[in-house]
Amino acid sequence: MRFSKTLLPMMALLCLGASAQQADYTSLYGGGTFSSSKEISLEYEVSRPKTLKIFRVGNPEKLLALGGPRDLKDTDQLQLKRVKTIQIGGVKRYASVKVGQLEPGLYLAQVGDAATGKALLILVTDLGLVVKYDGDEMLTYTADMRSSKARPSVVYLMQKGNQVVKLPSSNQGVARFKTPLGGKENVYVAAKSGNEWVFSSSYVNTWNQEKAKVYLQTDRPIYRPGDEVSFKGIAREAIGLKPLAGQKVELKILAPDETEISSQTLTSDAYGAFDGTVKVPLDGRLGSYQFRASIGGSDYSGSFEVSVYVKPEYSVAVTTPKDAVVQGGKANFKIKAEYLFGGGVSGGKVSYSVVKNSYYRYDYFDYYNSDGGEGSKIIQKDDAVLDQNGELNITVPLERDSVDYSVSLEASVTDEARREVVGSGSLTAYRSSVVLGVETSQYAYKVGDP
Repeated sequence: MRFSKTLLPMMALLCLGASAQQADYTSLYGGGTFSSSKEISLEYEVSRPKTLKIFRVGNPEKLLALGGPRDLKDTDQLQLKRVKTIQIGGVKRYASVKVGQLEPGLYLAQVGDAATGKALLILVTDLGLVVKYDGDEMLTYTADMRSSKARPSVVYLMQKGNQVVKLPSSNQGVARFKTPLGGKENVYVAAKSGNEWVFSSSYVNTWNQEKAKVYLQTDRPIYRPGDEVSFKGIAREAIGLKPLAGQKVELKILAPDETEISSQTLTSDAYGAFDGTVKVPLDGRLGSYQFRASIGGSDYSGSFEVSVYVKPEYSVAVTTPKDAVVQGGKANFKIKAEYLFGGGVSGGKVSYSVVKNSYYRYDYFDYYNSDGGEGSKIIQKDDAVLDQNGELNITVPLERDSVDYSVSLEASVTDEARREVVGSGSLTAYRSSVVLGVETSQYAYKVGDP
């Protein structure tokens, strides 16, 4: 298809206009609840410079009938008074903007118009609300978050915008009432004390709400390969802790590599308990084994360890002829690996490192202290082989420093059977052969005392 030259510029403008319209976007993040002393910041992403408007909501109680702060979709019924206007999206299209501190109250932050823009709610309050429910009873507690003192309030229980319960709390901020709605969908609790509001959703985590509590335990925490493991489980309702009697329990025991070593089907008794045994394979892997119990479509887990104790066949010692030397000289270390039944670990492979550590002397307490803190530095590191007597001598030059320091050598020795044993030794490097310490006979003196 061919186009005339006069039509091409017009079509280009139409395409450009369409692309610009499609590229226009607005995002706003960071709403929620803030204390009155908190500096509020919001984040935004816009395609071009826009205006952020902050409105104060004059009728926060209307939010109850509109579904609460989480499900608010219609702002037409809110009485809005603009309190701040901030220009955003100049050089940076994605950035944060400081709103600053706001007086206690409910606010609406909006970018763009009500039809196409983005908005979020900001609740500024120093009122705290705790909600607990158990079965068919709910308890709420309101307090001042700054002083932690109880604040009496009016408590609202709402479901799908309908007021279910409205009652005042006690002077201690406690309200208690009967309701089967605890933890249900589209249910939230609101409280008002003076001009301050606070909201608490009782359904925020219902997607992963516990249906049961299952406690799994073994007769001991650690076993050897071939041992028999005795286990027991107790299943209770998450709310009320009523025993889950007569429940089918699908139990699996998994090795550290997720290999299944046992699968059992059990039934809980009148107390919600179940038990059994499983044998650890003689050739089973060492490490952490997992219980996986499935009850009512939910999974629960426990664990136990399988390990073996192997006596060391040899020891490794790192010694120095002197515990203290003067900087500028050399430090001599001897690594000696010896079998416990006698004889050196001839040809053993050695991996060692020499570390320079900060050193402090506290005269009053009359003890020395070295640590591996900020002043630690590896000054020498190497691999070597022990001689026929299982020994290795290492010489370390000691640089001069403005402070005293200690030098430690840690050696890891591996014999022909690939067994590894670690040993270490250390010494102190002083700036001088004379160490001067000054101390007083007591901490405090009166004026004129000698």
